[in-house]
Amino acid sequence: MSTPPQTTVDLRKTLTQYFLLTVLVWCALPLSPPNVDSDFWGHVQYGRDVWQHGLDRTATYTYNAIGHP
Repeated sequence: MSTPPQTTVDLRKTLTQYFLLTVLVWCALPLSPPNVDSDFWGHVQYGRDVWQHGLDRTATYTYNAIGHP
């Protein structure tokens, strides 16, 4: 009876594999490109403006708005 039961050995092997997979994923995360919209805060501001004033009839944040060259 000096050998551990087979289920204990299998469980230890499985937990070790899950641990190594978790470490590998955490090491790979900084290498993956971000999937955040680069104009996130612009979209937040547009939403605030619509919430406060409703939909605008003219473009308010464009470089070719009325009165600008």
